Amino acid sequence: MRVRAYDSHTNTYFNSEVFAKINIGWYEKQLLLVPSDNGAHIKFIDYLDKSNPNAPNVLINTITPDAPSEWIYQRSGSVDKKLADFAELLDDDIRFFEYVGYPWIFDDKPLIIKLLNNGAVPLEDSIFENRVPDYKINGWNYIETMEDVNFLLSQTYSFHDSVLKEMKYVSGAYVDCDNNMRPTNSVSQITMRIDSQQCRAIEMIFEGVTAPIFLK
Repeated sequence: MRVRAYDSHTNTYFNSEVFAKINIGWYEKQLLLVPSDNGAHIKFIDYLDKSNPNAPNVLINTITPDAPSEWIYQRSGSVDKKLADFAELLDDDIRFFEYVGYPWIFDDKPLIIKLLNNGAVPLEDSIFENRVPDYKINGWNYIETMEDVNFLLSQTYSFHDSVLKEMKYVSGAYVDCDNNMRPTNSVSQITMRIDSQQCRAIEMIFEGVTAPIFLK
């Protein structure tokens, strides 16, 4: 499962792999691979920015929503009760009433206790190191660096003599089969199709969009 997350400490966005989710709603956290100049590490990240309780922002936007088939589901039955066998091992302020993720994480009690208690595990030499999938799809060019940007502009002649043919936005919000409202913009993805007299037609996908686009 692939997402784009915001790191409030460094004021940067990064693409990441989700290894597990805990809890739901206000208490949801996702276990992500977090890049760092000091080495990538695995850590639980809040799904919501709680700095403004009246209008929380989503910190993690979904890119590929399908969870791995081997994920397991565990739940305590109450948001006020920690999962069995964990209550005495977690800090008092830690909520842990639901787990969705890989079984090899849940079964490694010292590991998950460290992560739940706001710890981080270095990726190098960890059990996660060889379990990070390659998210890139063959045939697509990914814009992640200035070199990638320059390559795009060179191939499109800086979009000279180009027109926006079509644009589609997917929010991720919906009403489910039980008529329950799911209002969170969890995907926020824009697809743009551009025609050009200088090059072939171009399809661009923007993931985890945080602001609307206004065209005149």
